[in-house]
Amino acid sequence: MVRAAGLPHHPAVNKTLQLLPGRIQEGTVRLRDISRAVDLSESRFMHLFSAQVGMAFRPYVRCLRVTYAVGLTVQGLSLTEAAHEAGFADSSHLNRACHLTPGMAPNVSTSQFHITLRSRFVQAGIESHR
Repeated sequence: MVRAAGLPHHPAVNKTLQLLPGRIQEGTVRLRDISRAVDLSESRFMHLFSAQVGMAFRPYVRCLRVTYAVGLTVQGLSLTEAAHEAGFADSSHLNRACHLTPGMAPNVSTSQFHITLRSRFVQAGIESHR
């Protein structure tokens, strides 16, 4: 099922979209914990989230984590520090996460990494939060 643009999300999806940036900053985001927080079973939550957001939950969370890491590098953290803060094991793990989303591989220089990723997320309407 594809949702028409402009229609409001289900309240559980709205609550999830509000919770996720803070949860990303706090540490591990687990499907089980989020589905409980919005009073849905895991299977119902996954179906509803995918149908309304247009992306499965795990790739969406990965995208938020990469966005958060990019925001941290813009603020002056090294790629390794940003990767750790965003929940990745190291900068290589962050790099692999970038490659899982088309067009999001970091370039050789950090400044190009910032520009490339930030422009992709700004186009997608996703901003980093700190």
